[in-house]
Amino acid sequence: MALQSLKQNKEIVIKKADKNSSTVILDKKNYIEQALSQLNDGIHYEQIAISHCTEIYNLIESKVKILHEQSHIDDISLRYLLDTKVEKIQVGRLYLLPKIHKIDLNIRNEIRSNKELLQRVQIPGRPIISLCNSPIERIGQFIDYFLQPIVRQLWTFTQDTTFFINKIERIEAPDNVMLATFDISKDIEAQIQLFREKLQKRGYVANEIDPIITTTMKRTRESTLRYITRNKWKSPPLCFITKFNPRVKQLGKTLRKHWHLISNDGTANQLFQKPPIIAYQKHKNLKEYLTSSKLK
Repeated sequence: MALQSLKQNKEIVIKKADKNSSTVILDKKNYIEQALSQLNDGIHYEQIAISHCTEIYNLIESKVKILHEQSHIDDISLRYLLDTKVEKIQVGRLYLLPKIHKIDLNIRNEIRSNKELLQRVQIPGRPIISLCNSPIERIGQFIDYFLQPIVRQLWTFTQDTTFFINKIERIEAPDNVMLATFDISKDIEAQIQLFREKLQKRGYVANEIDPIITTTMKRTRESTLRYITRNKWKSPPLCFITKFNPRVKQLGKTLRKHWHLISNDGTANQLFQKPPIIAYQKHKNLKEYLTSSKLK
């Protein structure tokens, strides 16, 4: 009942934080005002009288069918690209991810002691456009799949921070060129202590925390800028996927106990040559239950 009441509260908006796993509760009026200010900036967005979604979808549909008739795409691709029902087509949806990491540390500390300050803090939002059920959703995913390998071969391609730093370090700049960046805003010793305190609040003891911190601080810069090589299966394993529940802890043991029934069956033995790996799906957490891109 409490969760349902929170989810149906018309005065608040609940969102996942940008660059953070936190869940943020925002005043709905302020959220809408900020979204409208971004939409009405006159630079990035333009207001139109009609969405033309159906016309755009029909145009894409006709082009895709021509590609199929000319054997440029197969039947599977055709079904994938035209899977969306025209009556469900809608425009893209804008939503904001609150950038709580942009709030000054001093202001955060003041808020901890005085919650009323929250009303005066303007949390900037990162605009995201959800294209779910839009006319270009499927065609965009399809094109992106084939463009990704090509884009990765371009010199300008940057995957993430680690990729970018490694690339920069290989550049031989002329003598009259200096490459520099500076974005340090927090004292590392203070952050380590804060990290230690948070772990202790979760029940970890010092003799578990300190060795990990010591080992981490001894790591070289080069070692932290390497990608982890993950083990790859020669052939995909057979997985038995289920939601985790304390009652199914012995599921793997039970399957192995009765696996001879599969092994002794001529047909099943060819399909399932080894017992499956038990893979547990996590249940929805509060963030997944309460957050949505749709404004209600």
